[in-house]
Amino acid sequence: MMGKVVLMSADDYAILIGINHYPTLGAGDVSADLQGPENDVDAIRTWLMQSDGGGITDPTHIWEFKSAAAPPPANATPTADELETVVGNIDALSQANKMSSNVGRRLYMFVGGHGYSPKPRQGCLFAANARYRLSFNVHITGWLSCLQDAGYFREYVLWMDSCMDRISFLPVRDPPLTLTQSGQPPGANFIAFAAQRPLKSAEAPLVEAGGKVHGVFTWSLLEGLRGAASDANGRVTGRSLADWIRNAQYARMDPLDRSNIEMAKEPEVIQEDASIVFARGVTKPFYEVTVQFALGVVSGMARLWSGASPRTFQTIELTGVAMPIQLSLQPGLYLIDVPGPNLRQGFEVVGPTSVLIEETGDPVTAIAVATIFQLDI
Repeated sequence: MMGKVVLMSADDYAILIGINHYPTLGAGDVSADLQGPENDVDAIRTWLMQSDGGGITDPTHIWEFKSAAAPPPANATPTADELETVVGNIDALSQANKMSSNVGRRLYMFVGGHGYSPKPRQGCLFAANARYRLSFNVHITGWLSCLQDAGYFREYVLWMDSCMDRISFLPVRDPPLTLTQSGQPPGANFIAFAAQRPLKSAEAPLVEAGGKVHGVFTWSLLEGLRGAASDANGRVTGRSLADWIRNAQYARMDPLDRSNIEMAKEPEVIQEDASIVFARGVTKPFYEVTVQFALGVVSGMARLWSGASPRTFQTIELTGVAMPIQLSLQPGLYLIDVPGPNLRQGFEVVGPTSVLIEETGDPVTAIAVATIFQLDI
């Protein structure tokens, strides 16, 4: 069995922003509160500080911003001014480094709250004291570009769990810093938004989180980081994490959100450099999968196929009793066939799920590994 690899990232840093309370952002300056962002920040921070997670050993390397529980509307925090102090903190660390402008290896940026997109591939976050017609905000992707140009870190990770409403007429607020331009191009990046422009992101109470409300994007992301997105070598990379969240987000959405055309069904992954490694030595979890047959009573031998090239992963004897079959499967693509009644259906596992076998087709034919095919297009 592969053991977990402990990562110590002494020179990694993180900015975590989660704003639940927006007392005056709704139409007519009424409340537009959320429930998930602060829970998301707590969960992301936990992963960042785990030795088999982000591996940040120094808590002072994490800047965290949350909204006050129930402030008077005029005193809602964090404000845009307060949020921008973190960019100044990073700049101060750079200035204190006499050898170079570099601050550390990797900067994580997690942002949760109400947001919007002024242009494609751009994301802004409303500050807690924003009003319906007074849009105090910070330009998160502007922060990223600014820090990249300055060369403060070699790698950058931006996860933004907010709506991406198309609002092109609102002025964006870029960092008020005059930064030295680095002579080096930015290194590897991973940039992902919970929603594609101009769609909205979803939050929901999740059984796996003990009933707490989380952003569906953030929870899917965390599951991937913990191992669900691991590749054949036990690594979670930028590429494998992107592949995972594209498929996993929809499975965790509330049915009403799935049917809402304004809700994003998958995230927008802006950049997914494969050279970024988030975790090593992790294994995929197992999810409970319930299989039922539409025909009710089925006899014979069901075969569960998976892998590349496909192989018989498991055989299941069907006794003719109309009972659901309980399987424990890791994330991936699977196919069940039943020779005889010629049932054949593929499905994907990205979480606990139920599968109704109702499609028909020829039984799967196993092919010798050494077989070579000619494909003419």
